[in-house]
Amino acid sequence: MKRLYDRIQQTLSLKLSLRLLSVTMVICLVSIGFFFFHSRGILQREVSHRAFLSLENTASHVNSLLGEVETATLNTEWLVNAYMQPDSLLAFTRRITELNPNIHSCFVTTEPYYFQQFGRYYSACSMRMGDSVVTVRETDYDYYGKAWYKIAKQRSEPCWIDPYDASDQGTLSAPYMICSFSVPLYDARRRFVGVLASDISLKKISDEIASQKSYAGSYYMMLGHDGRYFVHPDTSKLVSKTIFTDADPNRQTDQIALGHEMIAGKRGSMQVVIDGKVCQVFYMTLKHTPWSLALVCPESELLSSYNKLFYLILFISSAGLLLLLLLCHRTVAYFVAPLNHLAQQARSIAEGQFDGQVPHTSRFDSIGRLQNNFADMQLSIASHVRAIQETNEQTKLSNENLLKANQMVEESQRKKKAFVQNMTHQIRTPLNIVLGFAQVMRDNHHAIPQEELQDMCDMMEHNTVVINRMALMLLDSSPQSRAENLSLDEVVSCNAIARETIFNCQRQYPLVNFQFETTLSDDFTVSTNRLYLFRCLRELLYNAAKYSDGQSVWLRASMAGRYVRYVVEDTGPGISEAHRDTMFDRFAKVDDFSEGLGLGLPLTYQHARNLGGSLTLDAAYDRGCRFILDIPKSNNNHPTS
Repeated sequence: MKRLYDRIQQTLSLKLSLRLLSVTMVICLVSIGFFFFHSRGILQREVSHRAFLSLENTASHVNSLLGEVETATLNTEWLVNAYMQPDSLLAFTRRITELNPNIHSCFVTTEPYYFQQFGRYYSACSMRMGDSVVTVRETDYDYYGKAWYKIAKQRSEPCWIDPYDASDQGTLSAPYMICSFSVPLYDARRRFVGVLASDISLKKISDEIASQKSYAGSYYMMLGHDGRYFVHPDTSKLVSKTIFTDADPNRQTDQIALGHEMIAGKRGSMQVVIDGKVCQVFYMTLKHTPWSLALVCPESELLSSYNKLFYLILFISSAGLLLLLLLCHRTVAYFVAPLNHLAQQARSIAEGQFDGQVPHTSRFDSIGRLQNNFADMQLSIASHVRAIQETNEQTKLSNENLLKANQMVEESQRKKKAFVQNMTHQIRTPLNIVLGFAQVMRDNHHAIPQEELQDMCDMMEHNTVVINRMALMLLDSSPQSRAENLSLDEVVSCNAIARETIFNCQRQYPLVNFQFETTLSDDFTVSTNRLYLFRCLRELLYNAAKYSDGQSVWLRASMAGRYVRYVVEDTGPGISEAHRDTMFDRFAKVDDFSEGLGLGLPLTYQHARNLGGSLTLDAAYDRGCRFILDIPKSNNNHPTS
């Protein structure tokens, strides 16, 4: 060992090589350690984010699946309440089941002796069997004690029922677990009369969850409100066990804490030891249900690429250090002496002084050639550095422009997708109602009383008007419509058009009390565009009737300087301050799932501007909404009326 030490001390090249290697090793270890420490944190956050996105995507698919069942059931509830007749109930359950492929079966069950001719029990049932739908009145069985009936009656509101074995549920039974969405039914005096329930199989929910891809080795599980497993890769745990069943309260407190977090309806992530493996669990609740969905990812799988990279870099670093030692020893031994006199010149370059000129020499030996080459290299580096700096600046500017353009494209695509989805939903609902009534009238018009036929016709007319109004809104929102040169030459009676608008709205909302007050004489007129003034007043009255408490809506007409002022006022929730800044933006809605296209107020605002007037919200009014529409008595080319 002493001889090796003496040799190192006596050999300058070896000593310099070892010192260089030591410094390099320290820098590499510190750099690699710092890199892996921070990269692990960044990777964990990125992986957690991606896992949460995967969970949210899966939850979105499940929510969409359950939402189809909810929407189909709730859209039919009013029909069932309106036409509580044995034959109609059979037709309604069959219609729901046929039009919604995700619904396995649909039931309408009544309170005891509701239909005297059928005795104590009456249950209209339709069930999907293969490619066909079977509709029957079930034979008598006691459904009053079933969870899907009892819980809906107790809660007095639509609710999801935990999965249950449907093999003994009446005449038509399913050989597997199903989930029911139950809606309580009430008569005109708000007395409970029965339950409308739509079923979806737990297998369909499980298949939907299983179809979503995630990390290798990960899996999904779904828990009920009491922690029971509804979806889990270990089928022996389904329904019969909860997340607390096999957990040791002294050793598996993390699993118990996870279970309490999930059944409490919270969302987040937690590190839990499951079956001896350290796992990262990401969980959230499903909309409108007491159920929770979780993505379980073993940490070894989440960080597998990181671990492989760590060992690979460790091996490469070790081999590189050994190779560096050999190369340093050989290189330093050859170059250390002749490079000393170039140290000062190299120091300037090392300090970043690329523009400083290294002098050439007339020496023709290797040192001279080296110095001349070094000078040429310095000039080339300075030139390239300037070029790189210019290129970096241009690239930075181009990247910023591309980022802004990409953000604009993404935002445009998002708005386009949201609008198409919303428009499809808004138009599909009234179309389904019209189609449903048309089918009923086509198949049973001889058996339907004249009064019911009239009600159906009125409802079809109402929904046809809704569709026509949406189509007119879409036409008004087009660029061609916005660029239209309106004619403001029509002489319009202020009171007459107000009464005509109220009459039109009264047909659509017969239960709303529309009141008209005016300080203007009936022969008072303005010079404007009659159609667009009518549309402005109609949209304001529609919104007041649709979004207020539905009791009373006032339309007042008066003079305000050189303007005719129309005030539309209602009582109700009003518009919150958070949404007032965007209420005139196209397609802006407080709730994406609420009725309407988000064009009523924006188009009214646009029409008011085109007529030379204005539309404002009275922020001081706190009992609902009060919109003020000002229309000039005449335009610039016509005298005042």
